[in-house]
Amino acid sequence: MRRSGTRSADEQALAIGVVWDEAAREAANRSGRNYWHTYIWEILDRLGVPGFCINPSSLANPRRLARFGAIIIGGLERPLPADAAAALAAWVRGGGTLVGFAVEGLDGLFGVRPRMRIAQPADEFAIIGYLEFARNRLTQGIHSRHRPEQRLIVISPVRAVTPAPSRAVARFFRPDASAPDDGSRAHDSGLAAVTARRLGRGWAFYFGFDLPHTVWAIQQGRPIDADYDGDGYVRFGDAMVIGRNSPEVAYSDELAWLLEGMLARPARADDPSTAGQGRHRAGRAVLLRLRTTSARRACRSPPRIS
Repeated sequence: MRRSGTRSADEQALAIGVVWDEAAREAANRSGRNYWHTYIWEILDRLGVPGFCINPSSLANPRRLARFGAIIIGGLERPLPADAAAALAAWVRGGGTLVGFAVEGLDGLFGVRPRMRIAQPADEFAIIGYLEFARNRLTQGIHSRHRPEQRLIVISPVRAVTPAPSRAVARFFRPDASAPDDGSRAHDSGLAAVTARRLGRGWAFYFGFDLPHTVWAIQQGRPIDADYDGDGYVRFGDAMVIGRNSPEVAYSDELAWLLEGMLARPARADDPSTAGQGRHRAGRAVLLRLRTTSARRACRSPPRIS
């Protein structure tokens, strides 16, 4: 039996690290706010893969980073350590996969230029924008064939970007002021909501919004404390946040599948942002190996910070 904390080379290559700011979570809870990044554990559970917590201070430590094949960064409420960008860039070049949720301080690594910020209004469950997948290997087969015209929903603050030198995985659409809850009337911003960049032997994927916030809001809904849908009653329908968008689209599932493809590194030799036929089976095999690794220990709240 392998001792806790030790991993084989294969396990290390498959390990997923989640940057976890316990101080930020506690501060949010004390002030009565949601710490949206908590929902990353639910998303990973749905994908069938566990994660290990990483203290933000460890991002500047190459030896800590070397323990992981993929790292997710989000939910930070303080600046990254001074040397984190350089350490993470070297780790990605060596074969790591980095996924960031509207993270700041790493634009050069992600290969993006921020162009538009949209703050969340007082209503944290309001639709802020929409996204539409570009046609590429990473997104192939994800979006609904039944409702291909329906754009996916974004419910969180937005930091839309120009890809440079990354490539767009999804475009960002601004809601129409007269119908913000109708994605068919949204306007193409000309900016990216999601990007991908090949760097050395690794990948850097950027989301211009808070993925856990969006998935949490869509899946769990808003508190039923008012007549939000205007039907004269306070009941279950008031929890729904998708507005006039189609209820036949699996919004949160599609975002989770996109993240799955990133974590599985579906195109090790090819660019996932280049149009192609089908999604790589090799990436799913990587996640299957991770799911069946007996020595894996998942992090749960309250987490153990490494």
